[in-house]
Amino acid sequence: MSRMSAFLSPSRALSACAAVILGFHLAGCQTLDKVSYEPRSYQVNLGTQNLREELILLNVVRASRFEPLNFTTLSKYTASGTLGAGGNMQRNIGVDFQIFRNGLGAQPNSTLVGSSPANALTATGSLSMGNSFDVAPLDNSDFYENFLATLTPELINTLVNAGLSREAVFHSLIGSIDINLTASGQSLVTPASIKHSGLFTTLRFENDPSNNTWPGMAYKQASEECERQATKDHDAAIRLNHGRWAPFYTNFWHGAHLKDCHYRKFLSLIEAAFEYGVTTTAVPKPQGQKNATSSAASNSGLAAKSNQQRDIILCFDPAIAANNRHPVSSKSSCAKHQGKEAPGTQAASETLLSQPLSTGLGAYDRSMQPVLRSPYGVFQYYGKLLRTKTDVKLPPESQRETGDGQLFKVTPGAAGCFVHVGYGGHNFCVPEDGAATTKEVLTLLIALVNLSTVRGSLPYTSSVISQRQ
Repeated sequence: MSRMSAFLSPSRALSACAAVILGFHLAGCQTLDKVSYEPRSYQVNLGTQNLREELILLNVVRASRFEPLNFTTLSKYTASGTLGAGGNMQRNIGVDFQIFRNGLGAQPNSTLVGSSPANALTATGSLSMGNSFDVAPLDNSDFYENFLATLTPELINTLVNAGLSREAVFHSLIGSIDINLTASGQSLVTPASIKHSGLFTTLRFENDPSNNTWPGMAYKQASEECERQATKDHDAAIRLNHGRWAPFYTNFWHGAHLKDCHYRKFLSLIEAAFEYGVTTTAVPKPQGQKNATSSAASNSGLAAKSNQQRDIILCFDPAIAANNRHPVSSKSSCAKHQGKEAPGTQAASETLLSQPLSTGLGAYDRSMQPVLRSPYGVFQYYGKLLRTKTDVKLPPESQRETGDGQLFKVTPGAAGCFVHVGYGGHNFCVPEDGAATTKEVLTLLIALVNLSTVRGSLPYTSSVISQRQ
């Protein structure tokens, strides 16, 4: 009987059962961690990146087709996972008939009691995972108030100093360039039929690829002729102005062709701005002067949270100009405005980005003034580039190490793409290779949408918090 009591003792079996169940729980937790959370977090990161860039490219395609833009944002992602584990042990304490059959001297069967298992140990477990997304349509007044508002000077300064190239920022955000003429320049461009002076004081050159005209030529031929004339005019103006390029020194900029090739003339001006080092800088604001962008900043989510004691000015970076062997106007040099500590040290006459920048490149131009777009206008600009298949080439010194010399590169097809969308029966692809500046443009467009999305643009979700008594 003592042998049967020892055989039927449950202590060892219970210990074994507890160890097995505990091991199953620990293995299950590790499984949930390694199989669920880590790869899901990685895949969600990749998935939201792809979704974000596809939506940006999709809206550029919509803009190219004159269609309304539509934006959504992933406001919340919730991942859930449950792990269940259990165990069960059954011990048959019935009579071992082997003893009766073979006598008390028989060895008891360690696995069977009668005809049933002596011990039965079972473990159970379950693993489930779920994902939920909150997609918020940006279709309300708070979003569109910012999205349709003219961009502020501080945003240009932020983007340039954040590391985005001046080429990508200026081409994207500047809608046109105004050239304020000197008295000689005004008389030069004023038609002879108009006797009084002062009518033509400012000329505007729009960043619009469809605004290239040449008498008697269709759009494509006119664009090619404008390119040829601009190159020829650039070389001639340098010869006439002692090695410095200056607008209005040749008939290409005035007279019969005053209204021709406006887009190509804009490109000439923006290329000169790059070579002469036109950029932005923050300077102390004179005492008692109101911040020129404070009114816009108070109503726009696009304006940076700026120090109220500074202004953003447009100026020439002398280092960039020196690299291209260009002299700059001393009164408009960034170096003149840097290193000032006291707010009252700045003269009240300093110009802001939204005001003219003194140029003096030639005898006929007094100052240059950029006119900024809205975020909506930036999307329309890239939509027009896509629709007209305009290839905006970057100057060699600003091209990436990849040899990418195109501002915005979108090709047909769906293979080898960094981002790809299909829309209206066509495929649009930003190539993985050779499109470094285009990827930078996508970053800029993403920033404009996100900066337009203030808290009020997102849907309000109520939360109920339960507290235990």
